[in-house]
Amino acid sequence: MTAQTHEGPLKVVKSLIEGLTERRHECTLLYLEEREEIVLPCRKQKVGYIHQPDLSQYDIVHSHGMKPDFWVWLYLVRNSRRRAKTRFISTYHSFIFEDFRWKYGYVGGWLLAHLFLTFTNRHDKIVVLSDVAKVYYSQWVPQEKLFRCYHGLPMPQRAEHREPDESGDIIVGMCCPLERIKGVDVLLAAMEYMPKNYRLLVVGDGSQRQQLERSAMSGKRVSFVGDVLNPKDYYQQMDVFVVASYSEGFCLSLLEAAQMGMSVVCSDIPGMREKFSEEEVTYFKTGDARDLARAVQDARLQQNGERAREKALTFSVERMCESHERVYGGAVDNG
Repeated sequence: MTAQTHEGPLKVVKSLIEGLTERRHECTLLYLEEREEIVLPCRKQKVGYIHQPDLSQYDIVHSHGMKPDFWVWLYLVRNSRRRAKTRFISTYHSFIFEDFRWKYGYVGGWLLAHLFLTFTNRHDKIVVLSDVAKVYYSQWVPQEKLFRCYHGLPMPQRAEHREPDESGDIIVGMCCPLERIKGVDVLLAAMEYMPKNYRLLVVGDGSQRQQLERSAMSGKRVSFVGDVLNPKDYYQQMDVFVVASYSEGFCLSLLEAAQMGMSVVCSDIPGMREKFSEEEVTYFKTGDARDLARAVQDARLQQNGERAREKALTFSVERMCESHERVYGGAVDNG
């Protein structure tokens, strides 16, 4: 159960459906919004909020995102007296209070975060993406309902080591929605502390794009690509990949870059060191442009991409499916 988009959660849903189908599970994608055509090895059905299909035909209904969680909540309220074998699971893809605070401000974010938690209080189990997140959500969700499942993505081809061109330019790259929580402005500021042959390639779009482009107009060292269906095509052009976020649930773009053997720099935020060590990823003090500039240059010299790739191999689709099968099986067995 998801809203269709090629961003974040649907990448995971797509990989999960493909992996579970290979393991002989029958899957159906229920979606709320028509955004783009996604090729999946399963049946797809568009659903609405008023006339909802009977979900008792499914063993598991797994929702991803606030709108799908609200859709499931409506279904459960409307069918509160119906006894069925169906078990309902949600995945929390972020640290919700931090995420919503950056999007909607302190008051609006606090209210919406509590509303989000309300929409999932009738679910049987909650999947989170790190042990840190499991501790974080235990303030609001009973421990017995929380289960940690790491994400996994298909392994792409290794990125070829890119030698500087005749100009000697070093390309620093990032790929993310252009929103405040992603810290793109911090990387723009960090460019002022890097040598002049360091250039920035930004892949993605969002509400902050125009503002960020205006702030970068003083020089010609920054290029904005916009939203693309397959951003990994641009990774081959990058020497160092940066995640400058203030908060991340898992960070798929970091995993994609690590899978390709790239040198990766990441803000020191909860949950990241649980997945990648300092020998695999170069960390910097969150929000600190000077320290980010230092980390980018260190990562360029250290060339730790091979270690990052070795760790990324552990975040496979197979392991993700295995962990979800344990959650699904436990939910059905305890029903």
